[in-house]
Amino acid sequence: MPEIELKDGSHVDDARLGRIPFFDERSRSYNVRELLPAAPKLRQRRWTGGPTLNQGVEGSCVGHAWAKELLLRPVASRGIDDAFARKIYCLAQKRDYWPGTSRICEDAEKPY
Repeated sequence: MPEIELKDGSHVDDARLGRIPFFDERSRSYNVRELLPAAPKLRQRRWTGGPTLNQGVEGSCVGHAWAKELLLRPVASRGIDDAFARKIYCLAQKRDYWPGTSRICEDAEKPY
């Protein structure tokens, strides 16, 4: 990519990185902070994460990510483990538009 010269004389290789800060000094006469109410004090929240899930070498990251999201909610969730995450993953595979399913979904449907 050719180097691009910006209007302030600086140079970039990628046009997406060429932001030039520019402020109209007249806008300083309109301080919006004076119009806003005081910001509320921020509270810190800590959500416990429940058990650690491990997809191992399986490609079930979608199911594991959603299962962990359920565990991180402030409302207690029970019965969420790696097997539950695989079930979410297999349901997602049935609904997506790509043909076929992964080995873990085929193995999960076999009667033992």
